[in-house]
Amino acid sequence: MDYKKYNDYELIYMIRENDDTSKSILFKKYYPILVSIANEYYHKYKHFAYDYDDFLQEAYIAFFNSLVSFNENKNVLLYSYIVLCVRRKMMTFCKKISKGCKIFSYDDYDEINDIIDTRSNVYSHITDFESLKKLKNIILNLSFNDSAIVELRINGFSYKEISLLLEIPISTIEYKFRNFRQRYKKIFTDFII
Repeated sequence: MDYKKYNDYELIYMIRENDDTSKSILFKKYYPILVSIANEYYHKYKHFAYDYDDFLQEAYIAFFNSLVSFNENKNVLLYSYIVLCVRRKMMTFCKKISKGCKIFSYDDYDEINDIIDTRSNVYSHITDFESLKKLKNIILNLSFNDSAIVELRINGFSYKEISLLLEIPISTIEYKFRNFRQRYKKIFTDFII
């Protein structure tokens, strides 16, 4: 589906007017993001005997709640707001199922497989756990838009898909990703994207 012809903010307005078609369009557009985030948290917390569907359902709930609570006057991208809401909901859910687990952090991963997203083949090039941990920390320290671009690209999204999701021109995405790759090429010699 060509999401370029749809404006997120117009779709939000239509959703608030009870238009189910607009809700469906936004859901299909952001579905890969929801799946990616649900995968990430499921792999970290699957040993608590919850199904993947439970994690995906939490992502869906957070997504639909974010559509209702989104305030376009705050000058925030809808994508950023959805990702933030879904991640917060997943962290709350994971804290609840782990019964008082300490503050959630990316540093808590025990094994390399906990970090690797099932959709990503790129991380498999990095066999050293320390290098992988360093890469995740670098991404987390980037600006939100830059980290979103890098994460989406690493997880197999094309430049065009990223452009549609983030509503950023393809040339900007290519430029930022090329700079990221060149900047950290010396640190990750086996890191090929």
